[in-house]
Amino acid sequence: MNKREFIKTLMGIAFWGAKQGTWARGWDDAIGEVIGIAEELDESQKPTIPKFVADWIENEDVDDFTAYEIFDFLKHEEYQDEIHKWVYGNDDETNREREIAVLMALRYGYKVEKEKKYRVVLPFTVWDGHASEMKESTMFLALDITSGETRFPHSPASIGDYRTDLTESQIKGIDKRYWAFAEEVCHV
Repeated sequence: MNKREFIKTLMGIAFWGAKQGTWARGWDDAIGEVIGIAEELDESQKPTIPKFVADWIENEDVDDFTAYEIFDFLKHEEYQDEIHKWVYGNDDETNREREIAVLMALRYGYKVEKEKKYRVVLPFTVWDGHASEMKESTMFLALDITSGETRFPHSPASIGDYRTDLTESQIKGIDKRYWAFAEEVCHV
């Protein structure tokens, strides 16, 4: 039962009690007070979780698990390293908050955290024949989001299906060594 359903139920009780005379007015006053308090309640909000946690929730059949079984599973499954680190790789208070977030996500649903975007900025040097000297320049790693092909344009602008603003997993999926050159994109 959510907050709206609860208030509706209370209002139904108030109308039912109104037919009982003087006693009913006291009853209705009390129900009115309870409705006022219920209006101030915070509804449970869907937690915001990282995409990899949302993917795990969607792919695993944990609906019938108890909380103990879920966290035991997360602590001992070898392939759950990323989720394990997110839930348990923090101070005790953050670990508890994230355990609660996983349980709330399973119970009430969730919002997926927007993934950070990065640009791989690669410096390179080229000979400038006109100036008879070496010139430093920059190129960017660009990924074609439809074919998976990569290019190295001199501009960070997206061209066609090529994107230079990539997620960590996209960059590491191309080649883990590019991660060393990644810079977080800050959109203002």
